[in-house]
Amino acid sequence: MLVALNLYHKLTFGQPHARQPVIGALAEKLERGANSVAMKLCNFASLDPALKLRGIKGLAGACALDHAVWTEFHTDLNEAVPTSEGALRALFGADEGSELEVLPKEGVRVRKRPPQGATETMANVNCCGTTLCASNRGAWMRRATPGAR
Repeated sequence: MLVALNLYHKLTFGQPHARQPVIGALAEKLERGANSVAMKLCNFASLDPALKLRGIKGLAGACALDHAVWTEFHTDLNEAVPTSEGALRALFGADEGSELEVLPKEGVRVRKRPPQGATETMANVNCCGTTLCASNRGAWMRRATPGAR
């Protein structure tokens, strides 16, 4: 349930439904049906004070365990968020060198992080794929920016 609550906070209202690719991916990993995971998220919605302020009720089927998990999670976010994120990462096989992306229209994606320094290397490449040395980069940027000197 901790992983489901983590996912609940990554989605916006209206996204928790069985056809949502992220919910389908989580359901598959949990060996549950997508409908049951979507219902659990909608039960969490019934406990969300932010939604209550907007007049949104969520499903009325939240059980005592849902209440307990919600309360425990939100009592100590500094511990609960990293713990639930770690559980979600482990479930999807994301190691320390990977990024876990929750993409509502696509699902959950694990991709390797670029090696250290790769972003610096990319900063030295322009759109044509040729490398610009640091001394020329400023001149190229000024030429590409109208009105720059």
